[in-house]
Amino acid sequence: MVDASATDRAVEAFSLLGDDTRLAILRTLWNAEDPLSFGDLRERVGVRDSGRFNYHLKKLDERFVRKTDEGYELRFAGRRVIGALLEGTYDQADDAESIPVDGPCLECGAALTYRYEDEIASVSCDEGHDMLKTGVPPGIFAGRDDEALPRVFERYIRRQSEWTKSGFCPNCSGPTSAQVSESELWDRTDYIMVTFTCERCGQTLHSDVAAALLDHPDLVAFAREHGVGVRETPIWELTLLHDAETTVTTDPFRAAVTFRLDGDERTLVVDEAFSVVDVT
Repeated sequence: MVDASATDRAVEAFSLLGDDTRLAILRTLWNAEDPLSFGDLRERVGVRDSGRFNYHLKKLDERFVRKTDEGYELRFAGRRVIGALLEGTYDQADDAESIPVDGPCLECGAALTYRYEDEIASVSCDEGHDMLKTGVPPGIFAGRDDEALPRVFERYIRRQSEWTKSGFCPNCSGPTSAQVSESELWDRTDYIMVTFTCERCGQTLHSDVAAALLDHPDLVAFAREHGVGVRETPIWELTLLHDAETTVTTDPFRAAVTFRLDGDERTLVVDEAFSVVDVT
């Protein structure tokens, strides 16, 4: 559930940014190596009228900008604003050409292709099997060679997942909670899904429960014993993930995920809140 009061405060805060001069102040402080005096800041922004500049600066003061003994500098919220602008304004990735991806589709054996269109990145085959697909901001691809884009996409998704599972919303840094249940989103209804929900902004992240367990220490160790690095291997090449089986029991709710490699098995059992309660 979205925190209405937090949303109202956010709307109020962003209403303060609806002016080019205020955004220019933030950009100027972002580029400055040290805090700037009022005069230096006004000169760099390029506003001649001192009173007009002071009016806009005060609108940002204590929320996006702070005044110290050395001068003005960005607060954390101000840095996040600039980061958001940079993250969403990179154009090279828009409707990128298809890029071949190493390894076959684990569903059918067909060749895999990376695509990016309308801010949706995917690694899939021509038969319609999506190995990985989700929305990502174009800014993550800045300065990357085309052949690196699939792994950049995958590393970004892993980082977002780790952040979320650690209890932080990647959208607003608010606290997250987890709920394990049968899938209601995907065509394969045999998936057991874990949904992470931010208690502040309401953003949700959905994952197959097996994929959400990939970085668990017991699974990482099990895979390493068989020569597989789950953190280094692209998700679309991890056969232990593709071949994982999940069974559910109730009263109390338990989801047991069994991973297999070279004839060996490792089972991780999670409760409804996605806490690992047993490993066998």
